[in-house]
Amino acid sequence: MLQWFFRLIRTGSTPVAVSRPTPQVTVAPEARRTANVSSVVYPPRDPGLPVQEPSTLVSDQSELLDMLRLHAAASPALFQTRFEGPIARVASYINLLPGSSTASFSGAGGLFRAAVETAFSTFRASDGRIFTGSLGVEDRHRLEARWRYVCFAAGLLYPIGGALSSMSVVDANGRKWSTELESLTDFARLNQVTNLFVSWLSEESQLGPSTITGTFALGIVGRENIEWLNEGSPLLVQALVNIVTGSPTSKDLIATALVKDMWLAVNAREMARRHQNYGKLTIGSNI
Repeated sequence: MLQWFFRLIRTGSTPVAVSRPTPQVTVAPEARRTANVSSVVYPPRDPGLPVQEPSTLVSDQSELLDMLRLHAAASPALFQTRFEGPIARVASYINLLPGSSTASFSGAGGLFRAAVETAFSTFRASDGRIFTGSLGVEDRHRLEARWRYVCFAAGLLYPIGGALSSMSVVDANGRKWSTELESLTDFARLNQVTNLFVSWLSEESQLGPSTITGTFALGIVGRENIEWLNEGSPLLVQALVNIVTGSPTSKDLIATALVKDMWLAVNAREMARRHQNYGKLTIGSNI
């Protein structure tokens, strides 16, 4: 060993160092988005809800729409008019709003999901029900399909009004959305905003019928469908409005009891899956 050491000194050679690869450090995406420390603030800011294209919201519920299409057994053109049109208008009207602060359908887009799920469940449950049992054959033939459609439309609108009455929606400049005047999507486009902010007026879930729904119900159902209902009987449209506004005059209708029962079933399913999927989720600010 000593001979090797002295020989190494005489030749002036040095051992060759073995290079080892430098470990690569991966920066998390959220760290890359933070330009500097000053952009991290406390208390944390509410980022708001991004304004979504209504067509994207509809496609997110494609599974329910496929089941609805199968159950309706209508031609593509008729299905577009009777079902897809009103659903798309609901998506435009409420966009990505949650259904409640921390209870049922509290995630972004929860209110739209509640509407579509209730509409499908109610329409499916209406199959086999007799709404005009005391009428003659001709009247029953003319009205039964229309009553089933009233159940679909009422189910679609049923959860919305109560949820809207428990929240206030504004843009970043504090301009408030007026539910009676325009859809939330149109409000965002008019004011050229990409994010909207929800303030909760009540922490308890208010999903359900409300007089607010009467201000937009017929516009969402659509002129062609309203005219088709009126061809059967003017009482059909009146019943639809009474159901979604919670009017006591509709309490004895078969359609009213059906919509209420299906909403309770939908809400029960949501409560069963909510904690498993999300825990206690809050969208929006409490004031």
